[in-house]
Parts: sequence; structure tokens; C-alpha cells
Amino acid sequence: MVSSAHDEVMHEGLSPEDNAVWNALLKCSCARVPAKTGMVLSADTLIDFKGRPVIKPRDRADAAKMLKAFSGRTHTVITAVALKDLATARYRTFVVKSRVTFKKLTAAQITVYLDTGEYADKAGAYGYQEKGRELVSKVSGSETNVIGLPMERLTKELSALRKG
Repeated sequence: MVSSAHDEVMHEGLSPEDNAVWNALLKCSCARVPAKTGMVLSADTLIDFKGRPVIKPRDRADAAKMLKAFSGRTHTVITAVALKDLATARYRTFVVKSRVTFKKLTAAQITVYLDTGEYADKAGAYGYQEKGRELVSKVSGSETNVIGLPMERLTKELSALRKG
């Protein structure tokens, strides 16, 4: 695994989906890979809530605001994936969206969740793969997308990229 030097940036004029694609492509292009063959994979996951992108919380208070806003409501988790075939320098991008409905949360439930620390470095301040799953009442679409990498679609896209 190689880290990318790209920091995620939200552009005011872009939709949440376009912001995710922008960041995934920049992460992919900024990755410094010594190999001449193989694949580079990068992804960016964010949340579309009422048409606005929601990214990682700045701090605990910001996380609490996000969770309170999601309480009893539905949002869309968007993951953009960029793939680069190093041998051919071909790129392929795709986007997967999943709808997530939160349970109606009490202030106490939000505090208990924040005490886990899982909110840090998570788009929307929750980790579905961890205790954050308990905040959710329903997922429509790919659960692996909500976790951050839509594996079902990724498998198909990798195969298509290799075939040319």
C-alpha cells in the first residue's frame, strides 16, 4: 500500500458526487508507485445530505452536530473509486451510492457513540463497520459502499479494466 500526498478538498461549485470523483482521481494521480505494472486504486467516500457534501468531522462537537442532523433521516453515502492500470496508464472511475436511514437518536445515544471515538476520520462521523451500525435502521444499496469500498462493483470494474 502506498499513500497519496493529496488532501481531500471540497469544491463549492461541485456536487457531492463530483467532489468524490475529483478527490479519488487526485489521490490516484498523486500516488507515487515505483512499480511499472499492477493497479493503483484510490477512493473517496462522503455523504450527500440535502444536496450538500458531508465529510469527516473536525472534532467531537462537529461529529455530534452531524449525528443529530442524521437522526431519523436518510442520507446518501457516495464512494468514488479511481483505478489506474500502471502498464497501460489507463484510468477507470466509477461511483456507487447507498441510501442510509438513521434511527431516531437521543442525546444520550449520541454521547455513548461519540465516547467510542469511532467518529474520528469517518465521513459523516460514523463507522458502519463498527458500532456505528447500531445507529442505522436501514441501508438501501451496497453495505460495503457504506463501509467505504464497494467491493461488488470493484470486482467487476477491475475485471473490465484488465480486459481492456
